[in-house]
Amino acid sequence: MRSRGLFVLLCALILVVTPAAAQSDNISAAEAKAEAAAQRVGDARVKADAASSAYLTAEAQLEQVNDQLVSLAAVVEQKRLELAALKKDLREFAIYRYTSGGTEDSASMFSAGNVNDAVTKEALATMVGDRKADVIDKVKNAQAEFESESAKLASQQKQQKQLTDDLAKKSDRVGAELQALQVELDGLNSVVAGLKESERIRIREAALAKARETARLAEAARQQKAADEAAKKRDAPPAPPTPARPTFTGKFVCPVPGASFSDSWGQARSGGRVHKGVDMIAPSGTPTYAPVPGDVTFGTDGLGGRSWFLYGDDGNFYYGTHLSRFGPREGHVSAGELIGYVGMTGNASLNHLHFEIHVGGRGNQVNPYPVVAQYC
Repeated sequence: MRSRGLFVLLCALILVVTPAAAQSDNISAAEAKAEAAAQRVGDARVKADAASSAYLTAEAQLEQVNDQLVSLAAVVEQKRLELAALKKDLREFAIYRYTSGGTEDSASMFSAGNVNDAVTKEALATMVGDRKADVIDKVKNAQAEFESESAKLASQQKQQKQLTDDLAKKSDRVGAELQALQVELDGLNSVVAGLKESERIRIREAALAKARETARLAEAARQQKAADEAAKKRDAPPAPPTPARPTFTGKFVCPVPGASFSDSWGQARSGGRVHKGVDMIAPSGTPTYAPVPGDVTFGTDGLGGRSWFLYGDDGNFYYGTHLSRFGPREGHVSAGELIGYVGMTGNASLNHLHFEIHVGGRGNQVNPYPVVAQYC
């Protein structure tokens, strides 16, 4: 019955373990894929960060180029305004020269009334012309420089804008790749979580099934044991009747008055023996007395050492052993007569009297503790 129960349990464990191993392999494979996807996401995130940083740097450089163009345009505009003012003065001077007849003759210039005016006008014309020519040259140079720098900045602006656009596209592309990889990673993590949850449920259900099977087998074993014990009781011979407590026709005397003792009947002893008496502990040399009248003899054996053997007049046999010395005489004694002294001869480790009662004669031992407890 027990072997059959173990076989059933083994089969159940095989059925549980086989899918468990496969499920564990599935989880390991899914976790490996998730780890690989996480690595790809990490690499893509590094690339995305680098692309974003490059785009921001290029965008800042483009802003600097635009700021330079604005500053240069402001300078050129200032020069243009100065040139326009000079051109206005030149037109006014040209009109003045034209309306005055171009140049004045010497007579008119050196006439008393016009000398100072003529000199002043000519000097002014020369000075204004020289200054205007110098300013015009500077304006022209500034205009040329503006056009050259504008062309360079425009080219640089175009290149920088192209670079910025390319980096923006690259950043968008890398970001899209990162997003796609993140979606893949999230999906794989969901798969792993689902597999682990399924495995947790499977393990819990398997544990419950195992517990139920163990309980079932234990109950079956208990029932089988109960049935076996019942069968043994039916087949076993009837137990012998409990020995009757000894009866005393006269007064029973305590073998060792004042001794200490306990109920040690049936306790294990060396050599596979069991205790068949009561140990009455007392100092060495304490007198021991005949509990009832009867015939006493003395003897020695390996286990008990020095011993007395009392065949009571009441038909019971009494035995005391481990004596240090025998009593004064053998033969018929009265109850309470000295028949020996407490010791530890034989197989003993402390001073005491091992006392036995055999009801109806030697060989039918009974527990002497109740009698000793009553009379001692």
